[in-house]
Amino acid sequence: MTAQPQSAADERAVHGRARAWAARLSWTTGSSLVEFGFRLLRTIVLSHLLSPTEFGVAVAIMSVVVTMELATDVGLDKIVVFYAGDRARNIRGAAQVLQLARGALLALAIVLLAPYLARFFGTPQYSASFAMAGALPIVRAFAHLGVKEALRDHDYRPDSLAVMTAQAAALLATYAAAAWWFQDHRAMLAGFGVEYLVYTFLTHLLSPVRLQMMANMQSLKVVLRYGLPLALNGIALAILSQVDRLMVGSFIGVDALGRYAVILTVAIAPTAIVGRSFAVPAGIMLARTSNEPEKLRDVYVRITWIFATIGLAYAVAIGLLLDTVVPLVFGASNQVEPDVRLLMVAIVFMRIYRLPPNGLLVTTGDTTRLLLANFTAVSGLVVAVLLCLNHPGFTSVLTGVLAGEIVTFVSLQSCVISRLRTDPWPLWQGPALSAAMLAVVLMLLAAWPANTLSTRLFLAAACLVPVGALAAMAVPAIRSRLRQFI
Repeated sequence: MTAQPQSAADERAVHGRARAWAARLSWTTGSSLVEFGFRLLRTIVLSHLLSPTEFGVAVAIMSVVVTMELATDVGLDKIVVFYAGDRARNIRGAAQVLQLARGALLALAIVLLAPYLARFFGTPQYSASFAMAGALPIVRAFAHLGVKEALRDHDYRPDSLAVMTAQAAALLATYAAAAWWFQDHRAMLAGFGVEYLVYTFLTHLLSPVRLQMMANMQSLKVVLRYGLPLALNGIALAILSQVDRLMVGSFIGVDALGRYAVILTVAIAPTAIVGRSFAVPAGIMLARTSNEPEKLRDVYVRITWIFATIGLAYAVAIGLLLDTVVPLVFGASNQVEPDVRLLMVAIVFMRIYRLPPNGLLVTTGDTTRLLLANFTAVSGLVVAVLLCLNHPGFTSVLTGVLAGEIVTFVSLQSCVISRLRTDPWPLWQGPALSAAMLAVVLMLLAAWPANTLSTRLFLAAACLVPVGALAAMAVPAIRSRLRQFI
């Protein structure tokens, strides 16, 4: 029998690994799409079945819950991925105990702060509903971390199935609560309650390992040493992703908060799909070269080109469709002003483009640098508050959000350069070109209002030039060096 050439065998091996990665990505992408799709449908249902005030109150309550969950996130679902063998069991046990303690403290904090939170939004009559939201984090705290640990072996099925099933059940519960049961803001609480209950139950059913709720002091110290810096990082992420909603509710009112929420749902929520679908494989590629500085820098630069292309293409889509999709889907009362549309284009690009530097610092364990970089998002909050004091409105809030995104990215990239100990110029070339291409897109969108189909088609064709410029840098990255990391 004639031996086949080594190159042919290598080619088949590469294709085999590519197919395996495609199957894994299909689970993560599928669950992300289902999660986004069903949450979008829940928002649509609530926006149509509830009054603007009731919908705004529902958004305010869930914004508080999400903000507090982010601000106390100590990476318990992440640390279980990093350990194997007997130590993995001990680490998971410690993480489960701390997860339950965190959920109980969150529930207590929400209940105690409920009257003050209701007054903050100008709705003191709804303090009982704010207190009811305290049940949500305690339910989620019982979730089995074994489905997260399975990600270490690239088994995405248990977590993905739990997420997708929970989202489907939550949609049914939300519709029933809004149409028949409560017919007010409590419908959103019902939807999230069912989501958390179903997800928690399925994590126990689908986890490949048994639940362990015991932890020794050494394992607790390891988990806390890893997670406590991330808690401050979570505060920064809460500022980046949630505090703007709190500001809208406080400065402008809960009626406006509902409209603001649907704009964010259409524009920013899909960026989580990119995070879950591409950031995880990118993090694995970075982790494989974390001990080789030259290769790590090379892989990082190539990944940033890919994310720049994805981010700009998505930003263009938002610029062309946001002002049409929002009123079409959520009702004519939810209009998107031109300046809001342009600000959202820049914000969604920055949300996607800062994923690579954030991922590199997580991969290399530089949680202190990550914390300090993400905490610079406070600068955006300061800008937004100062602007809202004089001119309260969506434009003032979003300008602050964009300022925070830019400052945070610059800080993250500076930390990456410091971590890699390399010449900074090559690592700033990509951001410089990406910023220039984003500016071109913004100028095109500002110069020609997309009022007609022909204008939108013209703008889409014109925006292919800046997107193509970034794609020209990203395609070689996909076809050459990154190919060996599949």
